[in-house]
Amino acid sequence: MQEGCLLEMYDYDGSKQWHFRLRSWINGKSRMYVLENTGEFIKYHGLEEHHLFILYTDCSNKMVVRGHKGTDVDSTLDDIYKVTAPEDAFQKSHHVPKRRGLTSTGSTTVLV
Repeated sequence: MQEGCLLEMYDYDGSKQWHFRLRSWINGKSRMYVLENTGEFIKYHGLEEHHLFILYTDCSNKMVVRGHKGTDVDSTLDDIYKVTAPEDAFQKSHHVPKRRGLTSTGSTTVLV
């Protein structure tokens, strides 16, 4: 496992700044990613299984993290897209990524 990359991210609601570590390694023919130090964020936002943990870069290239209680991926991504994309770009159709699950154990979150 590599040392990883330290990510300084801002909470969507502007309340806090968070520091996560992204690690990755090759596992057979694929690459595994682990986002560490997420436990406090998950507790702070009261996230549970099937809730959304969203990472993105806003229009000013600031890295943002958002916790969303709910499973409506499409409307949540639409809200983010409105904030991060130029107005005319939103008129075009956009790709919604395949939904994946997050498994959290303590302070580590794994994208599966």
